[in-house]
Amino acid sequence: MSLVNLTPEYVTISIFCRTCQAEIEVTIHRPVIDNATAFPVSHLHLHGNPPHGLTLYIDRHYGVRGTEVSEAVTIERQKEVAPLTSLVLLRVPKRLKQTALAMLKLRQGSAVEVANMTGKDPNVESQYLGQLWRMGYLTRIRVQQYYQYQIAQANP
Repeated sequence: MSLVNLTPEYVTISIFCRTCQAEIEVTIHRPVIDNATAFPVSHLHLHGNPPHGLTLYIDRHYGVRGTEVSEAVTIERQKEVAPLTSLVLLRVPKRLKQTALAMLKLRQGSAVEVANMTGKDPNVESQYLGQLWRMGYLTRIRVQQYYQYQIAQANP
């Protein structure tokens, strides 16, 4: 564990990763440590194959006071959504167009409500609504035993 480089913006620390069995360099934005109110500051560094995390505990003088390895790492990202509009209908597969049109009229509804508008079986509409949701055109929430779908709002 040694300080490799110190610039006005960044600090680079060299540390041995027990999982990789190699020396790695971790670069941290310096104000994260300089502006901290409590020490040590914990910093998670994701790296390696398979991906794993190395948490460093850094004191105010950029010394590493301890480390922990996380073998199981999950990264969750917010799903990109695109609002369902009449222009988007041009890109929607043909089998989903009637379902998408029904959702444009309803703005919010369940598979049963959409099936009442389209005349299709509710199970088929449930599959089609699920496909539109996975494509990012709809959002859904679980209400007891069924999903309620609505037109997705654009990400800010």
